[in-house]
Amino acid sequence: MPHIASLQFVSMNIDDQGTAALHFRPRRPLGYLAGQHGLWLVPRGGVKPFTVASAPEEEFVTLGTSLNSQSRFKRALVTLAVSSTVRLFGPIANFSLDRTAPTVVMLAQGIGVTPFRSMLRHQALSSADRYSTLIHVGAQHPFRGDTEPAATEAYYPTSHEAFIQHLAAATVRHPDATFMISGTPAFVRSTAAQLKATSIESSQIRRDAFYGWSGS
Repeated sequence: MPHIASLQFVSMNIDDQGTAALHFRPRRPLGYLAGQHGLWLVPRGGVKPFTVASAPEEEFVTLGTSLNSQSRFKRALVTLAVSSTVRLFGPIANFSLDRTAPTVVMLAQGIGVTPFRSMLRHQALSSADRYSTLIHVGAQHPFRGDTEPAATEAYYPTSHEAFIQHLAAATVRHPDATFMISGTPAFVRSTAAQLKATSIESSQIRRDAFYGWSGS
């Protein structure tokens, strides 16, 4: 059930691609499932929805985001002082792993990989017996160092054409899998349509659209 949690800012890492991982210490356990998100309230930044990019088993709660937009919210994130407090209302939504699904194909665009980073780390830390395929498309691949070793198969195409080729191959290898899609609304719609065109049933497709994100 959603609740408001207080998180204490610990540290931030920014990679050479402009992706930031902000780490927070929760005052008490959040009680969320890998892949869920919440509404983050940041001083002088307002409120925005973001996935919790960390796994429930990890020590810190992580928010992962691209800093390219330089929005008010993101400017507030990068100026957080150590030990300052943010609030998180959540968990929200049900974009999480189906415990009964032995095979999952994760389809990510850019920073839309954050729920899959959470799921794959959870899978690794809990020794879950699940066959996972990650196809992460983008000019850059945030969190690749975390996702690649945790997935059973991982592919990192940099073009739409290469992504479609990997997607088609995955539908042939894993026709009964659960297909999970995360990225911009346009990416989610087009990828779901592509899956349906290859005879994947609607009941096999899960969606997580990042509204308000253009993909850059």
